[in-house]
Amino acid sequence: MSSLAVAGVVAVAAVVLWTVLAVRLRRTIDADRRAAAAYLPGVEFDPYHAHAVQSGWPGTTGYAATGTKALALSALDQAALSALLVDGLITIDSDGMMTVTALAADPPHLHPAVVAWLECLQRAERPAAWSELHQDPELRQALATFLEEQGAPLEHWNRTRSNSIGCSAYLTAVLLGYFYAALFAFSVRDGILGNLFLTVTLGTLLAFGFVVAIVNYFPDRPNLLHEHCAGLPRHPATVALDHTRLRHLRAGGQYQPVPES
Repeated sequence: MSSLAVAGVVAVAAVVLWTVLAVRLRRTIDADRRAAAAYLPGVEFDPYHAHAVQSGWPGTTGYAATGTKALALSALDQAALSALLVDGLITIDSDGMMTVTALAADPPHLHPAVVAWLECLQRAERPAAWSELHQDPELRQALATFLEEQGAPLEHWNRTRSNSIGCSAYLTAVLLGYFYAALFAFSVRDGILGNLFLTVTLGTLLAFGFVVAIVNYFPDRPNLLHEHCAGLPRHPATVALDHTRLRHLRAGGQYQPVPES
């Protein structure tokens, strides 16, 4: 069989394999979503936990022992601080500086996430912006404890699922690239070293091209809890907060304290 015929047979086999894998992955994702749709709507979600999941918790909100540093106002922070503003327990100026009011001395029953932020502001003992306080250790610990308690029963749904089907497709694409490169290189007959060099360089380019060509057909399996929480309604406090104070709140994430001279 000629090299051209071998290349054609291998190409057809690869396309058939990728088609089968893509269909199987799509069915797996559909099955995941059906399972989530059958279970998650019956769960009563704490709105602050739902907002944290929308922001990518665990791992991106900064409220975990190994979490990354939060770089923007998370949905959980916004909801908690909005509740404090709407209830009149804090005020905020145009620079995003928040001040505890006299009403905070005898607050009503508050959610643990709101309490954590109120106590953090009280510990500051001065007007402070969100950017100055969101890495406060006690705040982080309080919110991490709350989120872990809420998230434990739903851990099965809030994780990245293995995508062995996609990995198989990508591995096939890489092997196909190097196979074609080797088939071409050794037909040139430029010596062992020359053939190996051509196989590695051309194979890398072909493998990259094949992976790029199929990547859209093999998406990652979704985080089912994140998808569900993204469709939940916003916290009432974030809806009730006026645009001016919301803009001031977000400005607090950009506030940089002036160093003392």
